[in-house]
Amino acid sequence: GNVMAINPGEEAKMQMFIWNNIFFSLGFDVKDHYKDYGGDYAAYIAPSNDLKGVRAYNGVDIEGLYTLGTVVIDYRGYRVTAQSIIPGILEREQEQSVVYGSIDFGKSVVTNDRYLELLEKSSKPLKILPHKVINDQNEEVQIISSVECKGIVGND
Repeated sequence: GNVMAINPGEEAKMQMFIWNNIFFSLGFDVKDHYKDYGGDYAAYIAPSNDLKGVRAYNGVDIEGLYTLGTVVIDYRGYRVTAQSIIPGILEREQEQSVVYGSIDFGKSVVTNDRYLELLEKSSKPLKILPHKVINDQNEEVQIISSVECKGIVGND
């Protein structure tokens, strides 16, 4: 289409787009995160599971716990995830904004007391027990969600 990629130098399946303050990404295994789980096929399925998680947290409606507006679109053989943009997220590296969870499939995991407090409130209706995981520095980190659930601090 006519929307310019925010990373035009990348291979087409790795490109991401922003249009009307909505972030668009494609369902491909662009960094071999899913290599051991089916590659592009697993990456095609993952956005649907992410959306189920967003819907679950929206359903418990915890005061102070906010989720991204998220939709998964299948269009002409492509799976596209569209999400609202977190204020300020594009002005810094993702690692600086994520204060809970993991951005690298559980290798590095961080936690945050404020997010633990919010997720504790959602844990009973979602039937998620607090648990500890080991991060890449061999430290125990307590979380109350999937390791892939991210707590991100925006500018708002």
